[in-house]
Amino acid sequence: MTWWADWQSHGTLQIMFQPIIALTDFHIVGYEVLSRPYTADGQPIPVEAFFDEVARKGHAVVVDQRVLTTVTEFVRHQGLALTMPLFWNVHPDSIAHGVLTQARRFLAPDQFVVEVTEKGDWGDAVIQALREHRQAGYRIALDDFGAGYSGLNRLIQIQPTIVKLDRLLIQGIDRDPIKRQLVQAVTQLGPHFGFRVLAEGVETADELVTILRLQVDLAQGYYFARPALWDQISAEDAAWQHALLSIRAQEILANQWMGHDAQQTWQTAWPILIQGACCRSASVALGEILRRAEHVTRRHWRVAQRSPAGWRLWTPDGPAWASSPLLGLLEAWQRHPDPPNPWVWQDTTTFFDKPGAAAIWRVPMRPDVVIVAWTGWLHAWASELLAWGETFSQLVGLVGQAESLWDRD
Repeated sequence: MTWWADWQSHGTLQIMFQPIIALTDFHIVGYEVLSRPYTADGQPIPVEAFFDEVARKGHAVVVDQRVLTTVTEFVRHQGLALTMPLFWNVHPDSIAHGVLTQARRFLAPDQFVVEVTEKGDWGDAVIQALREHRQAGYRIALDDFGAGYSGLNRLIQIQPTIVKLDRLLIQGIDRDPIKRQLVQAVTQLGPHFGFRVLAEGVETADELVTILRLQVDLAQGYYFARPALWDQISAEDAAWQHALLSIRAQEILANQWMGHDAQQTWQTAWPILIQGACCRSASVALGEILRRAEHVTRRHWRVAQRSPAGWRLWTPDGPAWASSPLLGLLEAWQRHPDPPNPWVWQDTTTFFDKPGAAAIWRVPMRPDVVIVAWTGWLHAWASELLAWGETFSQLVGLVGQAESLWDRD
């Protein structure tokens, strides 16, 4: 009996899961399904050698059928508890033999993303099956992009939703300018072709920093988590969330113009905000940042969120509700048809008992959240103070993406 007949008759196939991370909001958005073959006596078979041999001998269809059966049983068992899609790598031969049609009978469009490698024998049947799959509302990921010679042609043929960069492009990208240029070229194509870019095989912090700067959308790899059985998967890791937030915060600070004192203050203040987000206590961290802002700038600072019940505030002393005169200032900003950012009010006599100046900044990604600051001095908004507010708004927006601060506290 050959190794293949032995495995087909008595061997097993176990599925493991590796998380896929959104680099924009720092959350897990899906899991790749990774198959692990075992002999009849439970010994693991080397994965790469197994699947290379399967493809070479033309057995990919049989293996993918077994994987499909395992995945559909898993999804059925999880039911409503499965809230994220599974990414499943399917061989072109299996696609040509109708495996995607079978998958659509059991799996909804939001339950799985088919991954197809740019390598392999692509005939008209494969391309047509992928087009039908996309037209049925299912997402397609082009896998191992950059590993073969036909990547751009495949990109045009199937119009994928996601392009997965081969791990060889990501490995050591922080030290290789050619790899960086290639990845940057792909990320620049994404908005024009309608796909998101996913970096595979991210293993180091330096690689992560580099792909973040190159505007890669998604990532997976040992830096975040190794493949694991479903019941062994850990929740989102505060360590890599902290790293992602820190990198983003450093980028914000590097791109902002401000004086030396403000720069020094933010370099010590933003880690408090980041740590607060990762520890699920960002509102407490906001209070500390507001206290620092008031001490350094000699202005009053608040974070305000608009809600049906009114304007909700974060103050140095904790959450509160806006009341006059601050409420009048916020409502005046809200009535403006198209307020500039920042919106500067040079004489606040209308709202406060004495003359003063105020400014309001919109928080990125949160149209209902603003930063508001005011002082008792007229015309008191120098460019450095406006830069301070811009930095503050971007960092608050960053933390707001990382946790449900606005909807929970």
